[in-house]
Amino acid sequence: MPFRGHVNKALDFLLKTPGAGENIITIATAGVVGLTILAASGLGVQDALVIKDSSGNQTGIIRTDGTASFSGAITSNSSGSLVWYRDDVAVVGQKISAQFVAPTTLQPKDVKLRVKNAPTGAALIIDINEAGTSLFSTRPEIDATAVVEDGNHVFSDTSIAKGALVTVDIDQIGSTLAGSGLTVILEVIRQ
Repeated sequence: MPFRGHVNKALDFLLKTPGAGENIITIATAGVVGLTILAASGLGVQDALVIKDSSGNQTGIIRTDGTASFSGAITSNSSGSLVWYRDDVAVVGQKISAQFVAPTTLQPKDVKLRVKNAPTGAALIIDINEAGTSLFSTRPEIDATAVVEDGNHVFSDTSIAKGALVTVDIDQIGSTLAGSGLTVILEVIRQ
C-alpha cells in the first residue's frame, strides 16, 4: 500500500510489494523516476539492498557486512534517501538492519518512520547512528497506536562523514504490542 511523503522533499512515495523471496521497495524522487531498491532476503543475505534504476539496471548494492558499491556518479548537492526495512516484530537492539557506509559526505535532512502494525502501550523509538553516535538530540518515534513518526525528532549531527558506518537501532518498542513492519527512511543531501 503506497503512502505519500512530503511535497518538495526527496521522497515522493514508497511502495512495498512482497514477492518470490524478496521485498521490493519502489521510490520515486525528484529527478529519479522509478528507482527500485530490492531487499534481498531470499538470497541468503539478510537485509542486503540492491538498487536498480527505472530500466531495471543494477546501480548499487548495500550489503549486511557494512559495505556498499554504486555505479555512476554521485553528484554533490543532490538528494537521496537511505531506506531500512524490517518485516518482523520490532525488538530492542543495536544495528537491527543493513549497515551503510557513506560513499560521500551526507547532510541529514529528514527522517520518516512507518510501521504496518502500530505499537501499543508505549511509543516505538529508533536511533540512527554515525560511527556509533546518534544523529539526534530528540530521537524519532512512532507514538503508541500510530503508524507514522510523530515529526518531533531533532538532528544534532548535521554531517555524516564519508566512509562513516551508518546504523539503525531500535531503542524502545510498544509495551503491549511491539509494532511490526518497520520502514526507516533517512533523507540526505550529498555534499
